[in-house]
Amino acid sequence: MKCITCSQEIPDTSTTCPYCNNKVEPLVSASQALGVPQESVLPQTPQDYKLPKDQMTQQLNVVNESTQVAQNIPAPPPVPDIPAPPAAPITGTEGQTQSVGLVQTPPAQPATATPQQSYFDPTKINLDNVDLNANANAQTLDYTQMGASEKLGSTIDPKKPDEGAKKKKKKVIILGVTLILLIAASVLGVLFYFSQYQSSQERINKVVDGMFNSITSIKNSSFEEGSGNYKLNYSSAKNADEFKLNVEGKYAYNLPNKKVDIISNYKSIYRNQELLDDELNVELYLENNRAYFLLQNFKDDYVYTDIDNSYNVIKDIETRFDKPEELLLFKLTNTLFDNGLNDFSTDYYKYITNISQNEVNYQTITKGIRDAVKETLNSVSSTQSFQNGNNIIKISVKNPDTFKNMNKTFVDSLKNNKNAWGELTKIYGNDNELYTKLMKMADEATYQGINSDIVIATDAFKKNLKYITIPSVKDNKICITTITPVGGGYRVVSKVEGREIVNVTYTKSTSKTSTTETKNYKFKGIIYTDNVADNIDIELELVKDINPQKINVVTRNSIDYQYLTQNDFSDLATKIENYGNLGVLFKSHYKGIVPTSDETDNSDATIDDQQVGDE
Repeated sequence: MKCITCSQEIPDTSTTCPYCNNKVEPLVSASQALGVPQESVLPQTPQDYKLPKDQMTQQLNVVNESTQVAQNIPAPPPVPDIPAPPAAPITGTEGQTQSVGLVQTPPAQPATATPQQSYFDPTKINLDNVDLNANANAQTLDYTQMGASEKLGSTIDPKKPDEGAKKKKKKVIILGVTLILLIAASVLGVLFYFSQYQSSQERINKVVDGMFNSITSIKNSSFEEGSGNYKLNYSSAKNADEFKLNVEGKYAYNLPNKKVDIISNYKSIYRNQELLDDELNVELYLENNRAYFLLQNFKDDYVYTDIDNSYNVIKDIETRFDKPEELLLFKLTNTLFDNGLNDFSTDYYKYITNISQNEVNYQTITKGIRDAVKETLNSVSSTQSFQNGNNIIKISVKNPDTFKNMNKTFVDSLKNNKNAWGELTKIYGNDNELYTKLMKMADEATYQGINSDIVIATDAFKKNLKYITIPSVKDNKICITTITPVGGGYRVVSKVEGREIVNVTYTKSTSKTSTTETKNYKFKGIIYTDNVADNIDIELELVKDINPQKINVVTRNSIDYQYLTQNDFSDLATKIENYGNLGVLFKSHYKGIVPTSDETDNSDATIDDQQVGDE
């Protein structure tokens, strides 16, 4: 049955509506309430259709008639019986279906009836035991089908969910999903913010770690002793000038024993034509503070000099050539000396002696340098932005003091790393002297404010390096160098006022066997000199022995360079001049300058004579 108040379906035996808490009585059919017999014949469909609300009025009129009889109220004139619509079946208490017949309903009172004659008094009707919703379960007539005599309507399925409840449930689900999405968006937003704009230090650190990884991962023993062989292929093409070099050789070093040995076998030297008729063999051997040089094709004995005097020796050899800057040998040596080789050669013996006397942890030193680079980059104020899926960190260097302060920060950071600084001073000797020297270099370096930024770009979430741009000054013009990771290496591009001056790519690969470890380095690209492109292609293969080989070099009859006579130089020059096309090129540049007058003839002096008292 339905609740009178809220019209919700409730069990027939309920006394209280579970929806609105209104008291209700058990269901009593209209026929039972009016005392109508249970058995009746189903009448024909009436011609005068009545809606359920009219049927309700009809039932109330029947109740009114019964009341009039009970109170001796005169009844209205009799009217012909009008059959009622068929009643819906009602299930009895024993599960049997019963028919409920509707009583005949008198017609409505005529319009001429006087107001004083009232046959219906609603205030005197007792509806406690009357089911006023009985007709809600009755079959309804379908007026939408014109011409149809009748159509039975379907009853309400009590098992069907209420439409209002379904709408409420739907709204709750939508609200819950919306809240979850809002919370998720907020959390992702916060994580994105912190990952992009609150982690410049973390990003810089990861970039530096990646660039130092190949150095810091090397075992400490690898710094002290090693041996192997190598292959070098070099080519340069500048306009019509083409140069190629193919050399193979062996190397070995034992720093605790102050020994380094490099043997080079030149297979080909090409300068617009092949210069070698035969393989050219050269050896450089370093022991203690001496550098021994051997030209096996032209002289049987080593020529040596003190390493701290090597710069002067190279310059003296240059004086014997016309236009030495055109020769590759002097180009390389001058570049090395201009970039610190001269200072290193001066202190070399001190370094090699300290290494031999102390157990130095090289891994600690390289990690200390790495951490100093991190601290230097993080010490400068920076800004961050997000562009094209990358996180961009910009470090302004407009102030000329920025670079100077960065260099000083690097030195201070390295010194404050007690472990790294302690190992470093084992090599240098005096920590105060080393610190003073490094700070002086940082203070005296020439700095210039640049209207550009150091830029470090990493991808958004993994923080891997995308590129680094470093500004500098070249010929009073701003030069921007961009370093981009490529495979196992980097691509380096430098531009001056938008014009490209360098575009090279460096890659590295490693392979291992049970006895060797092979590393392949490739350097390829274009370097512009005086607006002319120089195409460079370099391949270097280093094969390292797992078990280093011992160094065994005999220098018994070696000759000190300063004791070479004019006859020694002439004899050597003659042998080189007769060595194919290389000799022709040598002869075109060699002037054969006579040594200064203070040089004495000591052609018979040997290493045994010179080493007396040196050891």
